[in-house]
Amino acid sequence: MIRDHKGVCIVPGVGSTRWLAKLGAGWWNNSRRVPTDGNSVAGFVPWLHDEQNAGPVATTSGFLGTLLEPDCTWPVSPETAVARWSSYQDSWPDHKLLAPCISQVGYEWLLKWMALMEGRYGLVPPVWGLSWNEYGTLEHALALLGAMQGLAHRWNLDVLMLKEFRLDNLYDARIFVDALNVAGVMYAWYPLKRAKNNKYNSAPLVQGWGPFGRLTQWGRMYRDA
Repeated sequence: MIRDHKGVCIVPGVGSTRWLAKLGAGWWNNSRRVPTDGNSVAGFVPWLHDEQNAGPVATTSGFLGTLLEPDCTWPVSPETAVARWSSYQDSWPDHKLLAPCISQVGYEWLLKWMALMEGRYGLVPPVWGLSWNEYGTLEHALALLGAMQGLAHRWNLDVLMLKEFRLDNLYDARIFVDALNVAGVMYAWYPLKRAKNNKYNSAPLVQGWGPFGRLTQWGRMYRDA
């Protein structure tokens, strides 16, 4: 069964959207503005990542991610992120803009950004949803999920998007995916397949290439969840 809120994060050059149906996934992202490697635009959610990345965006979902992990990996201050928001609105007026996607340690950054957004736009800022990544423990993942739900309620937002996550322990992963399903969150597992020189290579959903590819134990769990 295809779940519209279940997704996959695909590394450019590693993996194909043909696996989405086999995993029961309805959407995907690659941290880029457009699909790569000939992958389908169906269900694609683009990410600006950095406003200096010129070019169009491709989406059938209408959603548009903005900054990616501005709290740590690609640092951008909350003040700068707020200042950029009007340019996002002007450049992509027909897209549903998502808040900057924080890392699993970026909660305080997001709180400051939200306070600044309220100072500029009032209590209902022009934001469609919140987004984050999660690579912590099950306990941390559940706690941050609850905190993000609280922030979404603060702005009366219907969209929560866990852009990418992974839990190596199969039992913990199933518990967390079940919690995400109950919460109605959009979520995407990472990685689909192992990529060279990538520290987040554990727990891939698929092993092997082409007609020899098959679902791993995490892939079977994800398909059935």
